[in-house]
Amino acid sequence: MYHIRENAIVQLADTVVEDVSPAQNARWALGRTALPYQKEITWDGDYADYLMVNQGTGQRRKFLERQGDRVTLSPDGKFAAFFRDSSWHLYDVEADSAWNATGHLGLPFYNEDNDVPGPPGSYGSPGWMIDGSAVLVYDRFDIWSLPTRGGVAKNLTRSEGRKRQLQFRVLKLDPLSLGFTSGELLHLSAYHDRQKYEAVFSVALGTAAPKELAGGPKRYSLLARAAASERILYSRESYGEFPDLWVAQASLGNAKKVSDANPQMKEFAWGQAELVEWMSLDGKPLQGVLIKPGTTCPGSASP
Repeated sequence: MYHIRENAIVQLADTVVEDVSPAQNARWALGRTALPYQKEITWDGDYADYLMVNQGTGQRRKFLERQGDRVTLSPDGKFAAFFRDSSWHLYDVEADSAWNATGHLGLPFYNEDNDVPGPPGSYGSPGWMIDGSAVLVYDRFDIWSLPTRGGVAKNLTRSEGRKRQLQFRVLKLDPLSLGFTSGELLHLSAYHDRQKYEAVFSVALGTAAPKELAGGPKRYSLLARAAASERILYSRESYGEFPDLWVAQASLGNAKKVSDANPQMKEFAWGQAELVEWMSLDGKPLQGVLIKPGTTCPGSASP
């Protein structure tokens, strides 16, 4: 770190703490070292110790040992979030204190389908509020806001994911964004595991319930949002539809197809795909895709 006014250089990382991630305009940086576990991680999990590194003096303070999941630092460098012992925890950097932020909610924030011989990991986090007031995390279906300065955890998707068996996840359309703002309109993917479709929703952070924009037996991929307008570039696809590019409003209204990358599909009897369900011989419900062959080629009079 080079301090312009003092004309001084402070070393933050070295051979002991090899990974340091500074925050924006913050006093502290997040340090990570896996050196104590180099032998153990050859057969076990990926462990590391985490430290706060003072960007003014280079002084270090360890606050977490043998951590399996990654730790993230708030944009203002005042708080950290980490997943441990099946719960999300928050750490106040200045107070040097941590607390369990989800254990009291009565919902699993760990991977319920974990099938490896080790502790289950989290469902992940899309990131922080830009002012460090909260971190957003996922349970299996919904998106939660965990406050850092008091208050209660808030379900941003109003438990609609769990009610409808939809897995809500934030679609990040601005790669330069450092965090979220209150009231910001976010686009969400919503995957229905049983019906095997992916819908698109929008939600204004902290102000309203999620609103469905597009759905049905298709897969949607939102690719980018225009910098100077509320226009969205996306693709959609299914068994019978090639993933061409579309441009639409932020609500996905007035959509216009702007590519035709696979016109040869029209020349074939493509057939149809159908989701089917049945019971296995040992009584377990199973699902599969039945591909039905086409019977008539386009332009032909008979099969």
